[in-house]
Amino acid sequence: MKEVVDKILKEEEQARKLIEKTRLEVQDIISNAQKDSQDIVEQDIIQLNALIEGKRKDLEKEFISEKEKILRETQEELSAKRESRNKDIPGITQKIFSRIIKID
Repeated sequence: MKEVVDKILKEEEQARKLIEKTRLEVQDIISNAQKDSQDIVEQDIIQLNALIEGKRKDLEKEFISEKEKILRETQEELSAKRESRNKDIPGITQKIFSRIIKID
């Protein structure tokens, strides 16, 4: 009878050791999975930041290009208006001179 009880106690101890070993293995697996997932998240963040930076640079270039285009168009319009006014000056001067002469 004692042998049976000792055998049962021994098997119970082995079962406890096996459970503890399994628990530690599971903890190790979970820990590794958490580390791996954290690494994946960090890599995703790095890639996303690089993508955002690239997009920001592209948008910045596009903005500068559009700004320069608007400035060029505005300068061209101003030059055209200035040239038009400069062409009108001799005519206006002639009209003013004619009025002055008529007054005398």
